[in-house]
Amino acid sequence: DFKYGTVRNKIISGYNRKQIYLSKLIVNVSTSVVVQLIYSLSVLLFSSLVLGFNKSSSFELSDFTNILSLILSSVLIQVTTYSLLTLINVTTQKNAKTIIWFLATNMIISFALSIIMIILSEFDLQSWITLIQDMDPNNQLTYISNNYLETDLFILIIVSNIIYIVIINLIGYNNFKKKELK
Repeated sequence: DFKYGTVRNKIISGYNRKQIYLSKLIVNVSTSVVVQLIYSLSVLLFSSLVLGFNKSSSFELSDFTNILSLILSSVLIQVTTYSLLTLINVTTQKNAKTIIWFLATNMIISFALSIIMIILSEFDLQSWITLIQDMDPNNQLTYISNNYLETDLFILIIVSNIIYIVIINLIGYNNFKKKELK
């Protein structure tokens, strides 16, 4: 969009930056949600066919709610990830730079969180360390891959990712609003 002047032409045609940013975000997020749902449901289907369920117990409501919470959590983390990608894309205006900055941002966040946890461990603040670990989307994906979420962790994943999505998109829109288009 930026390379060929499409975004600039949209602004000239009367679309405001908010509409353009939201359209980019909606396309990115909807694509990621569809891909995540297809992946999650195909894994569920094929693993059920291959591994089956425990013969001594039937599929219960708790199994369904656990699967639903895992899928919902993973979709929400994907939305957070693609919100960050949208922010970086409208800021850098280049696809290659977006990928590089996205990877760098993930590394910087992981590095910063590690340093914070090391400092907190010096003061024996284990509850804060656990909270930081539980709020990190990379760790949240690890919890999801272990196939079980306790209610408190599920709620923390939902709330933290909604907060991340709001903050990331406010920053992204403000960056895009101020960005000079070439």
